[in-house]
Amino acid sequence: ISYIIMNAPTCYLMDAVILCGGMGTRLKKVIGDRPKVLAQFGKKTFLDILLGRLIRSGFRRFILSTGHLGEQVEDHVALHYGKDSEAEVVVVREPEPLGTGGGLKNVLPHVKSDPFLVMNGDSFVEVDFRALADFHQEKRGPVSIALVEDFKPDGGGVIIDDSCRMRSFREKSGVPTKFMNSGIYVMDKNVVLHMPQTDSFSLEYDLFPVLASGGLCFGFPSEGKILDIGTPERFEEAQRIFHEG
Repeated sequence: ISYIIMNAPTCYLMDAVILCGGMGTRLKKVIGDRPKVLAQFGKKTFLDILLGRLIRSGFRRFILSTGHLGEQVEDHVALHYGKDSEAEVVVVREPEPLGTGGGLKNVLPHVKSDPFLVMNGDSFVEVDFRALADFHQEKRGPVSIALVEDFKPDGGGVIIDDSCRMRSFREKSGVPTKFMNSGIYVMDKNVVLHMPQTDSFSLEYDLFPVLASGGLCFGFPSEGKILDIGTPERFEEAQRIFHEG
């Protein structure tokens, strides 16, 4: 495991973990031999866009969970988020592919805040992060998931009750639901007690369905739309949106 710690101000809403360890197989023919999080959007990478939006929302400390081609992320952070940056960025590379859950567990020793934010590194949703944090504090569950009314068959379909307690989480089931997982979560550190004992596992398949079945997860409805760069088609759409924006 390798990691880089960049010195920066310590005033932040909470730590933000960004999961950047995916192989990016579907996008390789478009972006070449680089991790998805470093896909170019004009002069910026997708990582720069994510960090910029989170910094504007009050976050100041970030932990990046990397895997395939993680050294490129380390080089980018060292070049652009050094000691004069307004943010502190920690890069933690997986020793082997660990999945979204294993990648998160691997970086937990570097997370200082409790609770903390987690988000996917290949998508973004405009979310009121302070409202999400307040919601999480009110519900007092180990995990709160930001939801969108933007169903996609290859996403996580979610059912919640009137109190926003999650009753079902089904990844890539193809069965339409009103709400879908946005890929943005607030978690307490005690979530590790509910994680599988294995090093490698998936949040979407191995953790969230279990939490939902036990009534231990809450869904925070959001009006945002998912901006996902995981496929060539969605990457092209994201290019158009950012160009117009």
